[in-house]
Amino acid sequence: MAKNTQTTLMQKARASGSIDTFELTCLLWGKERIVKERRAAFKRVEKALGTYDSTKLPRCYSETSREDLFEQGLEMGKACLDDMLEHNHEHFVWVTPRYNLVNASPFGHKAVLFEPAMEHNGTEEQKAQWLPLARSGKILGTYAQTELGHGSFVRGIETTATFDPDSDEFVIHSPTISSTNFWPAGLGFSTTHGAVMARLIAGGQDQGPHIFLVQLRSLEDGKPMPGIKMGDVGLKLGYNESDNGFASFDQVRIPRSQMLMTHSQLARDGTFTKDPLLAKLSYSVMLLVRGRMPGIFTVQLAQALTIATRYSVVRQQGLGPADALNTEARIFQYKHQHFRLMSMIAKTYAMFFGSRVCDDQYNELREMQSKDDHSLLPSVHALTAGMKAYVTSEAADGAEDARKLCGGHGYMSISGLPEIVGALTGGATFEGENCVLWQQIGRHLLKQLDRLQDGEPIEPQVQYLADVEDPNIACSAFGTQFLDPEVQLTIYRDRAHRLVVKAHSAI
Repeated sequence: MAKNTQTTLMQKARASGSIDTFELTCLLWGKERIVKERRAAFKRVEKALGTYDSTKLPRCYSETSREDLFEQGLEMGKACLDDMLEHNHEHFVWVTPRYNLVNASPFGHKAVLFEPAMEHNGTEEQKAQWLPLARSGKILGTYAQTELGHGSFVRGIETTATFDPDSDEFVIHSPTISSTNFWPAGLGFSTTHGAVMARLIAGGQDQGPHIFLVQLRSLEDGKPMPGIKMGDVGLKLGYNESDNGFASFDQVRIPRSQMLMTHSQLARDGTFTKDPLLAKLSYSVMLLVRGRMPGIFTVQLAQALTIATRYSVVRQQGLGPADALNTEARIFQYKHQHFRLMSMIAKTYAMFFGSRVCDDQYNELREMQSKDDHSLLPSVHALTAGMKAYVTSEAADGAEDARKLCGGHGYMSISGLPEIVGALTGGATFEGENCVLWQQIGRHLLKQLDRLQDGEPIEPQVQYLADVEDPNIACSAFGTQFLDPEVQLTIYRDRAHRLVVKAHSAI
């Protein structure tokens, strides 16, 4: 049999590289130990799912009905949970083995939102009761906040939790169609419990939204509990392995002890007390997923670019400009293909390392808040809003461009690209619609400029607004000096300063 031309071209391209790819991988993920642990975990899960043999077509490309995809999501989620429990790691808390955001599985909200909701809002007694059940998989939870009529506008939530002092219970109720919970991962068929956001009504007083732990399904047969109507939202552009669902409540009773009461409490006699910083504490928890999205979406973009790059070094087309070549050229040799790929790859690395700053800043915020210091919240909100909006937009556009770079082959499901594009497209919407987030980061920057002009201190992250040199002085760098990171940072700071001042002057 003749040697495969594409295989030869791929081997030749890889042999020409000068970078130690394992060393680079360790740089990206932090430590050699972490890389080896991750690879071992991925290998175990792939073997458990029967997808480790790369000579066989994965089921996701041959069994593509809604039911098939959901079953695959269940199998994947369980295999990941089993491996994390057996080997005591957290490599699949945020991502699936295919680097989708973990809500691509029915298990998606379990460790990302359901457990953190209890960790940050539950009392020690509540955490002792419920967290072991959730972490061991004995119950499967979701975070139910989004309604048909309300998403990120938490104050507009319509679902109610009315306290009945006679029975010492809350009555969870969906008073309108628009109050139906809609979109939470796993709500369609899988989850047994939900951290449900509802308005606390006690003694006729509306105390605003709070989180209540509600059993949604029987642990015996999986059927919805009495008074709860549930179902799947149907086919989506992506994430069809997960059963995003809906739920409405008709006078569903739960014990008073299932209101998460770290930051606010309702006593047996109906007396309500709350931490004056409740809103800030609750909002900082909401930043968790938004802050993690940039890193995950960047890796998915890297997947798309990897596929497009491999395709570009083995796909031959034409004899080059003016038929200058004796054999067909690899399309990577064409400058336009090369530029589109390399510029996106460079941007992806920048966004990946930028996402690490998001992680570090959020962790620092939580540490400071544990000491009752909430001063970092505005800057972390601005950072996560800006990074989430920028990275998800760039990732969706970049993955679509990667698909186009692969010609007709990129349109086929088996290329892997349509699934990646579909998954990344959703990032512009959930955890804050991007256009709204752009406005929030813009408002934050304008406020900082106002403070600067009023002689007040500004946040260290936007110190460039004060440090910029005379805008009338031209940049003195030339030639290879533009490759100096310090010169590049100076240019970026100057540009950001000019744009903020221009926007400020226009309003």
